[in-house]
Amino acid sequence: MRHLFTRFELGLEQLELLLARFWDEALEFCRVGLNIVLGEEHGQFFGFPYCHAKGIVDPDVAKGKKDACKGVTLPVTTMGPHAAVMGIKFYTGAMFPKEYQGVAFVARKGSWNRAKKFGYDVVTVKAGPDGKGAKVTPFMTGFMDPKANTFWGRPAYIAQMKDGSLLVSDEQLGAIYRISYSAPKK
Repeated sequence: MRHLFTRFELGLEQLELLLARFWDEALEFCRVGLNIVLGEEHGQFFGFPYCHAKGIVDPDVAKGKKDACKGVTLPVTTMGPHAAVMGIKFYTGAMFPKEYQGVAFVARKGSWNRAKKFGYDVVTVKAGPDGKGAKVTPFMTGFMDPKANTFWGRPAYIAQMKDGSLLVSDEQLGAIYRISYSAPKK
């Protein structure tokens, strides 16, 4: 009898956000929540709930096990404290410049339980061919006023249209924004 399901990874938080896709003929995984992990090996352990994103042992859950992070695959980058990552889209369209091909667009809905607000934007995440050196870059901002520590919008999900434009939903305002690009005229 053939099994229909294979267990790929252990210790994942927010399993519904585990995305698998073929890219350059290698299977890569992107784990989103507080961090992003890229890899192509099966059976990796990402630490949840014993070990936090940067190799920090959870004192309540690990119950004194100081080596709870031993053997844990750490993220190539983090998304920030309580950024509330909700949506991710690997860009495959042709509208945006070539440097956006394969880049992850990530909607950070924003923190609700922090004294100092964080997130409330869309960022891009691009790693090197080896999956390392990931860089998080602001892409769509302006949903929050850091000086006043207030926000007016919460980008939540991202979709790519057939023409290559992106749609970003705003949970706070019930709006959908369309992002398009046209090359400058010479």
